[in-house]
Amino acid sequence: MQPEDLPVYEATVAPTRALIEAADAETLRLMLDWAARGKWFAVGRRNIEAGEEVIPGRYWPFLTLDMKNATAKGDGLDFRALRCAFVAAVPADDPILEKLRLANSENSSPQLVANLARILPTPRKRGPKPKKLMSVKTEMLNFDRHILETMTEEAMAEQFKASRDTCRRARQELSELK
Repeated sequence: MQPEDLPVYEATVAPTRALIEAADAETLRLMLDWAARGKWFAVGRRNIEAGEEVIPGRYWPFLTLDMKNATAKGDGLDFRALRCAFVAAVPADDPILEKLRLANSENSSPQLVANLARILPTPRKRGPKPKKLMSVKTEMLNFDRHILETMTEEAMAEQFKASRDTCRRARQELSELK
């Protein structure tokens, strides 16, 4: 490559860079929307001495998310060392779910509380833990939604190594998160 080739290279690469920037911006917008609606959550620290705390869904419309630096800042708030997870992927007996409920119940919109009540599992009293259902739901999160919706129960059972009933229930629960 010669120095005089640089303008041609830049002109060739510019449309691809623009597409990447647009995709990044749309992904970030979607992430913030899903966080505000309770589909995923983050925990972070307000300062070096503070412990981790759940960032309530009602904060996300006012925060700027920086995934490269694992921070969320805005409106006088500054969360660092973020760790994020999809609500549906958290095991039902994980104590973080109760912290998530508490963080989102204080001064939350009724719609967010209703969505979380539907998404977050209630504590089980009897029977074995639904390990297989949770593992199938976690695996399904990695699939393209259109492919998953069009898969037959037999194909799902083979792909996820679970019963057709378990696969059907997992797909149904994930579809309710839309």
